[in-house]
Amino acid sequence: MSSCQVTRCTLRPAECISAQGPVGSRGNVGATGPIGIIGATGISGGPAGATGATGVVGATGIIGATGLLGPIGATGIPGLGLVGATGAFGGPPGATGATGFSTSDTGYLFAYAVDPQQIGLGDTPPVWQDLSIPVLELANGWSVSSFDTVFTAAVTGVYLVTISATVEGTGGSQKAMMRAVLNSGFGFTEIPGSLIFCDIPSTSSTTALTRSVLVSITSGDSLKVQGVGTNTTVYTTASSFTTAPGSSTPTSAQLCITRFSN
Repeated sequence: MSSCQVTRCTLRPAECISAQGPVGSRGNVGATGPIGIIGATGISGGPAGATGATGVVGATGIIGATGLLGPIGATGIPGLGLVGATGAFGGPPGATGATGFSTSDTGYLFAYAVDPQQIGLGDTPPVWQDLSIPVLELANGWSVSSFDTVFTAAVTGVYLVTISATVEGTGGSQKAMMRAVLNSGFGFTEIPGSLIFCDIPSTSSTTALTRSVLVSITSGDSLKVQGVGTNTTVYTTASSFTTAPGSSTPTSAQLCITRFSN
């Protein structure tokens, strides 16, 4: 230390300084003082920067494999819902259906013959013969003419036509056929499905022929029944007796016509 620090200097300041001795050597560094108190936290930085643009969506990944089927769940408890109210009664009655076929309208006929008639004339080829059916038992809407062979309709409709006859042949095995024909203004032609054929196997034997068909007939159309045989000995016949015991005279041919609809 200088003399100015340990003794009171009586000199003037300038004189005292000039009398100061040389500076001594530096002393040792003192021990480190304790750590000072932590300073206050500084102010936070500025506001957050703007959000960056959304990046491009990546490609969809491969669909994973289907997982295993889980176990079946336990059966639930049965419901206890209330019974619903009875529904309303059905709607109003439906419309009345169309009128069905009736056989009570005009347009029916039943006629028959009792006498034998020759249907085989020995022609080659055999020629069809008109059957005479003279006994008109019932008729409504039909008329008959020309030796009881032609029956003409007065009412248009769909008709069930049934023809039948019993045929007989002599002189060995013979053949016979029967059919119904219709004239709609262009001459008589066979009604499809009405043709029936039979063999007469031996002398004096009889065979019954019958056929029923549905046919559309127009008012004014005419109908006939025809037969044909392979020999002059082929006839329609009523019976091998003059009169069948206990009954009326049997028939050799019949025609029955019933109208079903317009």
